[in-house]
Amino acid sequence: MRRRHRLLDDQQGPGLPPAVAPRRGTASGRARRACRFLAAATKARYRSGVTHTTHDLPPTASLRLRSRRVLLRHAGGRLGVTPAAIDVAGSFISAVHLGADPGDDGVPETDLGDRLVTPAFIDGHTHLNLSALRGLSVPEAADNNLVEDFFFRVEGAMTPEDVRAFVRMGAYEALLHGTALVWDHYYHPEAVLAGLRDVGLPAVLAPTLQDVAGPGVAQLETGLAATEAIASDPALAAEGLFAALGPHATDTVSPALFRRVADAAERLALPVHCHVAQSLDELERVKAKTAGGSPVQLLRDAGVLDAAPTSLLVHNIFLTREDVASLPSDRVVMAFCPHSKQIFAYLPDIRAWHEADLRWLVATDCAASNDGLNVQRELRAAAGMRVLPVTWSEAHQRFLRSGAVVDARAAWAQRQQARSRTQFLAEAHDLLSHVWEVPGAMHPAFTAGVIAPGALANLAIWDLDHPTFWPAREPARALAMSDTTGALWAVMAAGRWAGEPGRYAASIIESDAYRAAHREASERLDHLERRAAI
Repeated sequence: MRRRHRLLDDQQGPGLPPAVAPRRGTASGRARRACRFLAAATKARYRSGVTHTTHDLPPTASLRLRSRRVLLRHAGGRLGVTPAAIDVAGSFISAVHLGADPGDDGVPETDLGDRLVTPAFIDGHTHLNLSALRGLSVPEAADNNLVEDFFFRVEGAMTPEDVRAFVRMGAYEALLHGTALVWDHYYHPEAVLAGLRDVGLPAVLAPTLQDVAGPGVAQLETGLAATEAIASDPALAAEGLFAALGPHATDTVSPALFRRVADAAERLALPVHCHVAQSLDELERVKAKTAGGSPVQLLRDAGVLDAAPTSLLVHNIFLTREDVASLPSDRVVMAFCPHSKQIFAYLPDIRAWHEADLRWLVATDCAASNDGLNVQRELRAAAGMRVLPVTWSEAHQRFLRSGAVVDARAAWAQRQQARSRTQFLAEAHDLLSHVWEVPGAMHPAFTAGVIAPGALANLAIWDLDHPTFWPAREPARALAMSDTTGALWAVMAAGRWAGEPGRYAASIIESDAYRAAHREASERLDHLERRAAI
C-alpha cells in the first residue's frame, strides 16, 4: 500500500505567502537570522495539503518536479537536503510533497533524479541596463562622484530603444548566473519592462524618480504613472513582474516628491527602493537642506519609513550608528553591494546593521560598477569581510615595521576580535538567506526565494557531479562560497523554463534570440559611445 505523502508539517516552512507572512520571525538568537521570516503560523499552513494563497492558483498543478535532493530551510534556520516533489501551477508553487511519492494523480512529472533543487537567486538591487558600460575606463576626474560625473552624462544620451536592448543583455547574464528575480531601478520603465519580457526574467521594477537633478527629471510624471500601471496589471504579475516606487536618492529627490512617494506607497501598498547616503556629495547636500539633518531624517520627515510596507535602502555608506539604530527594523531592508562599493566608494560597516537587528540583502548593483551580475561572488566578498579590518590595523602595521612577535600576537588578537564581531557572516546557511529569504519577503504582493506553497516558482537545478560541487558533502556551503554557475542544469523563472534543461547555458547563448539581442545591443552601444563621447 502506498504510503501517504507528507507535506511541510513538522518543519517550519521556508516562507509564507503575503497574506500571512510576518515581517519578523520567531528565530531564536542572532545566529538563526535565516529563520527571520518563519513563524509558528507556518506549521498550520502546511498541515493539510495544498495551501491556497492570495494568488488564485489553478486548482491543479500544471507540472511536478521530483528530486531526491531538494534544499529546504528547516526549523532552527539550517538548510537540509531532502527528497521532495514540487508542484507548479502557473507562475507559483502550489504544493511541496516531502518524502514519499505523492501518487499518480495525473500531474505531468519531471524526475530530476539526484540533481539539487534550490530557490533561484534574487539580486535585490540592479541596474541591468548599465551592463552596457562594463569595462569602460572611467575618467579620473569622475572618481569623486561616479554616478553624477560619468553615469548621468552617458544615461542622458540613451534612448528607450537603447535601454531595452541593454536590459536584454543584463537579463540574460542574470539568468545565466542562476538569478530569476531582480529588483531593478532605472529610467524609461516601458523599455525596461519590454526588455525583461523579451528575455523572460521576473523583476520588481522601480522606475527612477527624480525632480532635483539627474536624467529622470523630465520623466517624473511618466515614471509615477508607469509605477502605478505595473502595480495594477494582473497579467504582468502572472509573469512575475511587479512594481516598487523608485525615488533615486536623498539628494536628487525633493522633500515634496518624497511625500508624494510616501502617499503612493501607502495607497498602493508598494515598497520604496531608494539609494541612501551613497556619496559624500549626497550627505553634504542633505545636511545643507535639512539644517544638519541626515538622509534618514529626511526620509522619516517625509513619512516614507512609516508609509511603505518595506523601504529598501541601498548602499548606506554615510549613515551614523544613530541613524542606523533609529530605522524601523520591521519595515526596512538594507542593500549591500560589496564589489560595487569597493570600486565606487568604500564598504559600509554592515556590523552596525546587524547590531541594530536590521534585515539586509546582498546584491550586485550593476555590471558597470563591478563587472558582473553574479550574486554568489558577492556572497563570498561579504564572507571575506570578517578579517578585513586587521590588514590595515595599527597592530599589524606595527608588526610590518618591527617584525616583533609581540606585535604579531597583537595583530592576531585583533583578528580574533574581528571574527567574533562578525560571526553572523560565518555560516553558509545564514549567508544564503541574504539572496533568498530576505529579498524574497520584501514585497507584499508575492513571496520568492523559498520552495513553499504560494511562492514564485523560481527554481535552480544543479548538477552535483560538476567539479565546483565535488564532493558535494555540503551543497549549501558550495552555493555560498563557490562559483557554481557552471553546474546549472536548468533554471525556472516564474514557472517557465529559461533555456533548455540539461543544456542550460549553451541553449541560451546559441539561441537565435540571444544572438539577435547581442547584435542589436552591440550596434546600439557603438552609436551611444559616439553620441556621449565615451
